[in-house]
Amino acid sequence: MTSPNLDERLLHTLRRQTAPRTAKELAADLGVSQPTLSRALSRLDSQVVMLGQARSTRYALVRGIRDMGHRFPITRIGTDGTPECVGELIALAGEQFFVQWRAGNSKAFEDLAWFVWDMRPQGFLGRALLQQHPELSLPGRWQDWSNDDILQWLTLYGSSCPGNLIIGEVAFQGWLEHEARHQPMAIALTDRTTAYPVLATNALQGSGYGSSAGGEQPKFSALRMKGDSDYQEVLVKFSPPMETAAGQRWADLLVCEHLALQLLTEEEADHGLATLSELIVAGGRAFLEVERFDRIGLTGRRGMVSLEAVNAEFLGLKEQTWEAAAAALLAGRHINKADHDALLRRTVFAQLIANTDRHFGNISFFMDDAGRLTLAPAYDMLPMAFAPVNNEVIERAFPTVRPRTDTLAYWAWGLDLAQRYWQRVQEDTRISNAFKQAVSTRLSK
Repeated sequence: MTSPNLDERLLHTLRRQTAPRTAKELAADLGVSQPTLSRALSRLDSQVVMLGQARSTRYALVRGIRDMGHRFPITRIGTDGTPECVGELIALAGEQFFVQWRAGNSKAFEDLAWFVWDMRPQGFLGRALLQQHPELSLPGRWQDWSNDDILQWLTLYGSSCPGNLIIGEVAFQGWLEHEARHQPMAIALTDRTTAYPVLATNALQGSGYGSSAGGEQPKFSALRMKGDSDYQEVLVKFSPPMETAAGQRWADLLVCEHLALQLLTEEEADHGLATLSELIVAGGRAFLEVERFDRIGLTGRRGMVSLEAVNAEFLGLKEQTWEAAAAALLAGRHINKADHDALLRRTVFAQLIANTDRHFGNISFFMDDAGRLTLAPAYDMLPMAFAPVNNEVIERAFPTVRPRTDTLAYWAWGLDLAQRYWQRVQEDTRISNAFKQAVSTRLSK
């Protein structure tokens, strides 16, 4: 048998395999000795990759992603802002991927690695980012993107994605450049009333900077500065001009979100915590500034994943409710009992304040280097049942809510908290009388 014929047979075998194979398996398939196979693998080293180490070593055919190659370094930004290359993402034939961690526990994926899913551009900010790079000719909706589309974006412009990972050398160099000019972009507390209206206009024009944090509410990201050395990255939601009915309603809802996060934060000792927020009114708009819990100080980052990504990888729930997710996560030992209970409490409170936007993107978890999950602070907690539709305010009856057997133990706690919440809504002078009237029946429930 000549080497070219063996090489062709080896490539054909690797091309039709559904998972990386060991040298022993490949030698048996081809009917050759392992030394002969090793020589063939060496000749094909530009097309074949060795995955894993020692007894877990496997071989697979690589696949180049457009003109970017097939190996993409994975850099982790530490809580102190220190970067470290922790592994590689490798594209394989058959639309597969392999994540090779330097610390071990490497794994093959039939799709793009699940923890990468949240890093893609999405929501309002994602669309704004896409408008800045028409040269990529990517589909206008991220839902229409292929894995190659996502990877192309991340490796070129994914330097400021949610979480603490950066994929690709070009994106890492973008992070270095961003960090060099990051501090001068900080906005002092006293400057927010003038800076935020300008940033809102820029965001609406598609020129806002920042990460692709999800959500359809118009927003921008910013670096806030307290004093000389206290920095915090924030996401800032903003209302339309408050002179319109829809603008006033969104302003009311942003105040409501701020009150909900405040109340949940007060419950920290027993029931977890919420994202810290602050409300600012300037330039005829309401701005809700929310601290990013995946960012620490000026340059630090923390790993995080959404329940949407966790469900896709570990749960596969068809009933996509927070209650079902809490039970499945606990049963699979992905979270502990305390986080399970906190998630159910959060569910009850959300129901009782008419938060109808309880999708899996609105729950997140911190993820450490070992892949362990811890429930992250609450966010996007507001009475979305009363949100405008197509810029029109449509008054609705308050949604009917009832306990389930899995939330029954937390219902009395939730009723008390919701009663206090609606009382604060009624007393807050920043909320319009029209909205207070729309929800006034809740105080008698």
